[in-house]
Amino acid sequence: MAHQRAGLRSLSPSGEAEGARLLPLIDHLRRSAKAGAGFQIFGINWLRPWVSYLLGPALRRVLDPRTIGFRDFQVRSSEADLYTFANLFEDYDRELLERSLPGVQTVIDGGANVGAFSLFALKLATRAGARIRITAVEPHPGNFAFLSRQPFAGALNLVQAAVGPATGRADLVVGINSATHSVNFEGDTGTVPVVTLRELCSGPTFLKLDVEGSEWQILQGELPREVIAMFLEWHVAVGRPADPRELVPGGTWTLKSRDPYGNSTWSWTRN
Repeated sequence: MAHQRAGLRSLSPSGEAEGARLLPLIDHLRRSAKAGAGFQIFGINWLRPWVSYLLGPALRRVLDPRTIGFRDFQVRSSEADLYTFANLFEDYDRELLERSLPGVQTVIDGGANVGAFSLFALKLATRAGARIRITAVEPHPGNFAFLSRQPFAGALNLVQAAVGPATGRADLVVGINSATHSVNFEGDTGTVPVVTLRELCSGPTFLKLDVEGSEWQILQGELPREVIAMFLEWHVAVGRPADPRELVPGGTWTLKSRDPYGNSTWSWTRN
C-alpha cells in the first residue's frame, strides 16, 4: 500500500490528466456490466438497449439524431436518454424497491426525464402484483413531450412541473444535455410550475428524487411522513453538505453509487 501511495504521488501532471480522462471510460464500463441486470427485468428485449449503451460512446459519433424504438421504451440517440435507462441498475437498490412496493400506494418519480425510473417501478410492481400509482414529474418541455410518447406513458400520472420546496413557479436552467436541466427557485415569475412533495404524496409513498441540485432545498423543508423510502441523487456544490445524511433525521441512509464528477446516489428508509 505504501508503494502504491508513493507511485500516485510520483505521477506527472500529464499522467494525472490521462488518469482523469480515463475515469469516465472506466465508469462507463462498470455501469455497462451492472446494466446486464436488465435482462432479469426485460428479458431478451434488453439485448438491443444493453448493446447500444455499451457501444454508446462510439455510436454517438456516427449516428444521426433520431428516435430509437426498443420493445419497452424509446430513446433519442442524440440525448442522454439511454444512459438513464442503463444506469437504473447501478444507481438504485432494486431489492429495496421490490420490498417496498407492496406496502406503498404511490411512487413519485421526481425529475422523471424520459421515464426510465417510472418504467423500472412499473415493471417491478407488475411482477410483485402491487397496485400502485406512479406519478412522473418532469419540468423540461422537450423531455416531458418525449416522456408522454413512451409506450408505457398511459400507465403513469404525468405532471409537467418541477418538484420544489414551495408551490409557485421557477426558471428552467438548460444543462449540457437532456439529463442535466435544472430549475432556479429564486423569485416566483418563471415559466415552470412548481409542486411540493406534500401535494404529490397520497398514502404511503416511495420517492425517487433526481432534480439536478434542487434536492438540498427540498430536503431542508419537510419530508412528508407519507414517504417511507427514497432514492436520491446528491449533487456536489459549494455551500451544501457533502452528503444528504444530516438533512433528514429519523431514517437510514445507504450510499449506492458515485460518478466521476462527485455526484452520489443514496437510498433512505424511514426508521
